[in-house]
Amino acid sequence: MNKKRLSRSLSWTILACTSPIVDRQAERVLREEVRAAVSRLLGERELLTPGREDEERIRVLIHDQVAAYQRRAATTNVPLILDPDAVERRLFDSLLGLGILQPYMEAQAVEEIICNPHCHVGFSLYANKPSTDR
Repeated sequence: MNKKRLSRSLSWTILACTSPIVDRQAERVLREEVRAAVSRLLGERELLTPGREDEERIRVLIHDQVAAYQRRAATTNVPLILDPDAVERRLFDSLLGLGILQPYMEAQAVEEIICNPHCHVGFSLYANKPSTDR
């Protein structure tokens, strides 16, 4: 079916379904840019053991990189990141946290994280503990 013939509502539905894909593609580009910028920002010793002030500098750097990407995307007709805050959080977690496991580590209701081969991650929740993540 020709994209021009899609109705506006159907176009928005397709855009909503593909938005995580667009964000992940932008995230890959940004991850390389941020890693290079962090390497320039911090010395070798600081890269291994960043302090609290370094973490804040890295958060600001990530925010600036995402904002610059959004400006570039707007001027070059590339799709914008639809959830820049989530991208910023994932970039920070990949640099200084535990990557995709970080949200589970921070969740109060997660009791145990089980990592199996081939990227299968499972977790168990506290049976009687109400979730405080809302």
